[in-house]
Amino acid sequence: MKKDKREPGHVEIADEPMTLPANEVGVPSVRSAHIEEVPVTARTGAPRSSSTVDELNELLRGELASVETYELALRTARDVDLASALRQIRDSHGRRVALLQNKIRELGGQPARSSGAWGAFARLVQRGADLLGNRTALAALEEGEDVGKRRYAREIDELDETTRHFVLTELAPEQQRTHDLARTLIKYVKAA
Repeated sequence: MKKDKREPGHVEIADEPMTLPANEVGVPSVRSAHIEEVPVTARTGAPRSSSTVDELNELLRGELASVETYELALRTARDVDLASALRQIRDSHGRRVALLQNKIRELGGQPARSSGAWGAFARLVQRGADLLGNRTALAALEEGEDVGKRRYAREIDELDETTRHFVLTELAPEQQRTHDLARTLIKYVKAA
């Protein structure tokens, strides 16, 4: 690196001239220079392969799939108490859909409109389980809640700090609550 004596703040790096902003005494200021940061994952520190919006859309697709799956389960639920609990879980997933859509828009992204491949698979599993009765259907729903918990745990490390806080305070606690409620429903049906 050579210092060009003609102009304060002028430096050459690899024979390419670059002028850095100078501080009050005319010395180049690194603090005021614009440095583009590459986003990294919290877990490994490696460069992120996808954006925060992409990660939130992945969570959104999972929540959309959950809403669709609980809608299917509600169609076959004959017990009033069971149907009420299923509606509570569906509505919780619906609130998370709205929260994720709003956050994605806030970040300048376009929210996913469908549940994608995961939704198609979840619907297929739920339809098969519905044919086999409440116990099997609820076991499939509880497995879906397990998948949701794992998805949140996996994606959390890929998010920036602000979005990670949003997920940890707004979404993950509700996912834990619906998981626990789904597990309780299995015990309820087994006892009946």
